[in-house]
Amino acid sequence: MMRNTALLILGFKRPELIEKLLATLLREVSCPVVVSVDALKYPDDTVTSHFHRLHALHPTVEWQFRKENLGVARHIVTAITEIFEKFDNCIIIEDDVFVTSSSVIALEQLLENRFPSNVLTAGLFGFVPSLGSLDRVIRNNWRETKYFSAWGWAIQREDWPGFTLDLAKNYLNSLDEIIEVKVGPKKLPIWRRRFMKVASQPKSTWDFQMFLFGLINDKVHLLPKIRVAENLGFADERATNTRTRRPSWYIGKATNSTPCLPVTSSNSIIVKSLEFIDSATWVSDNPQIQKLRHRRKYNGRSTV
Repeated sequence: MMRNTALLILGFKRPELIEKLLATLLREVSCPVVVSVDALKYPDDTVTSHFHRLHALHPTVEWQFRKENLGVARHIVTAITEIFEKFDNCIIIEDDVFVTSSSVIALEQLLENRFPSNVLTAGLFGFVPSLGSLDRVIRNNWRETKYFSAWGWAIQREDWPGFTLDLAKNYLNSLDEIIEVKVGPKKLPIWRRRFMKVASQPKSTWDFQMFLFGLINDKVHLLPKIRVAENLGFADERATNTRTRRPSWYIGKATNSTPCLPVTSSNSIIVKSLEFIDSATWVSDNPQIQKLRHRRKYNGRSTV
């Protein structure tokens, strides 16, 4: 039996970004669309009226306006949990993430059947940007990776139970063993520091918890070989996690090529190389790169 999928768009106070997403996706994406808008701490009449206008323009979309300000992490967890009361699959796009309709349709096709037992999520973001004219000849296959990508992703109902923002806190006594076995001893200090911070401030983030969730359950994630999503939220004062300028590692633009099957195994040399690039760039857990990034000049000497 065909599984049913919902597209969940999460917003806060940037209605113009949601308007752009809807204008792009509603023409071709056939699955039900749910827009969940977190409550504003300080209501803005301009923002509110813009959302009401969008609500009127898109009556086929299910709109949810939260009465409580949940914050990014709680909002995402709450909205996904509600989706799984009605649907088998959920595609999640935050308002500052831009994707093409063909990429969402590719995720839909991937979700038509149950993911393989070793897969937790499928995402749309990776480091490698468009390769220009080569995009037409290189197959943008899905690939396996241990890294979770939060900028446009999908998960299935059967894999959601057990996820909690308190995951790092609940596994505090076994974190070192999990990290050392699943990620490697050289990366232990980096991930221990990250997860300890998450354990003390679980509502400050949710993507590190999702990465840990995959490690605990021996799951991998699927990403395209070439990036098909963009984050538009950098240097936006209204953002929560991307207020700084676009990072130097974030180069080029996403490709218009559509991610496709079959999935390239994690044993592939290309996949291993891409995972190394992910580690050195947007995941930033490569120890050597970490040292270079944190190196600072002080009194004529370099310190780390």
